[in-house]
Amino acid sequence: MMPGPSGSSACARISQRLSALTRPQLGFEIQLEQQPFARYESALWQRLMQKQAPDLFFLSAAQTLAAHVYENNVYPLDTLLERYPTLYGAFSPTQWDSKRKYRRIYAVPSGTTDCYCGGFLARQDLLDALGIQTEKVRTLSQLHSLLLRVKEELPDVLPVVPDYGRMNLSLGEDPLDDQLGVLLRGEGTRVQNLYASAGYAGLCQEMYRWRQEGLILQNACLRSEPAVDLMRVCRGFGFFCRLNADTLDCYSRAYGESLAAIPLNEMIQNSSGLPDGWGLPVQPSKKEEALAFLELLCTDPEAAHLFLYGEEEDQDTAWADRWCNANCCLGVRAAESAPLPESGKARVSPAYGFSVNASECMAEMDSCSAVVRCYNHALLGGCLDPNEALPLFLNELNEAGIEKVIAAKQQRLDNWLNAR
Repeated sequence: MMPGPSGSSACARISQRLSALTRPQLGFEIQLEQQPFARYESALWQRLMQKQAPDLFFLSAAQTLAAHVYENNVYPLDTLLERYPTLYGAFSPTQWDSKRKYRRIYAVPSGTTDCYCGGFLARQDLLDALGIQTEKVRTLSQLHSLLLRVKEELPDVLPVVPDYGRMNLSLGEDPLDDQLGVLLRGEGTRVQNLYASAGYAGLCQEMYRWRQEGLILQNACLRSEPAVDLMRVCRGFGFFCRLNADTLDCYSRAYGESLAAIPLNEMIQNSSGLPDGWGLPVQPSKKEEALAFLELLCTDPEAAHLFLYGEEEDQDTAWADRWCNANCCLGVRAAESAPLPESGKARVSPAYGFSVNASECMAEMDSCSAVVRCYNHALLGGCLDPNEALPLFLNELNEAGIEKVIAAKQQRLDNWLNAR
């Protein structure tokens, strides 16, 4: 089970094709199921709570692994993984550490790319029409100037669309799993409240100004569609996203036309570079078959390509959406065609490999997450005046227990650093 826009007939067709590969090699057949991303999280939780979980399910960044471990939804994999050395060898020890809770591995990383930078993807045809060279755009201020030009010269084009209601902007912080207590860029290992930082306040002010200038879709935070769909519906120019070696190919496939990548900050490496993963249910299931299938994706390019992209007739319908496409690639690597900062020169977080285990404040984490959902997307989408909304946001975070969460994370991080 995974997020994606494909219907039951397409899933059945690709399942049949995959089964033709798994049946002779592994001795079993595959049945794929997709749920729209907007409903995926709730659909998976419902299945898990009803003890009707699929044998293998995708854990998106929206669903923190800690919450699933706390609810006893996911099965520890350490012993099982010993039987699948190729799958285990596909990831570094630090990448596996990012999926550990209480010293046990609870998920298989979704891909091997864990270096990324904040950036923007724009339509290549419109850039060509305006004669714009993206190599000259490397800051938010320079991007702002480009978007003003787009608005002036292409009045029927919307400069910025959201992605599932989100403006995926970053200050280069290490989110420490869930953004509730982060390591700010250049400020060492002190866990801090991102939303109380000067950088976050400045970003909110900037996005509010952009919206007043007509650069951002007016109801951005209320939209549930993926950015590539809004690009078509609203004739969008581009959207913010996290860029890695696979992103350009991934989104271009989903959009159906060439996009250009504009990196806006340095390449960074932290455990959030692999936010997604694959989990197995605690309830009785075909656990060994599930891991064998993931291992097949590491070794069989035909199986991996089918799983990620479907068949030729699926190319224009984004078979597995971006969440299960190149960003989740185990066996197929996209060409590194994006003009990204060199991953070998990535700034490595001091907490790279650290995974938060703070069960004593799960209630506070849930309450804080609910507050963040109310304010963050609306602020970064320019839908709220930060002068009015940001003080309310911070006050509600304090009431929800953000300081307790930060203190617990700090203690766990200090213990982890001291034990290294």
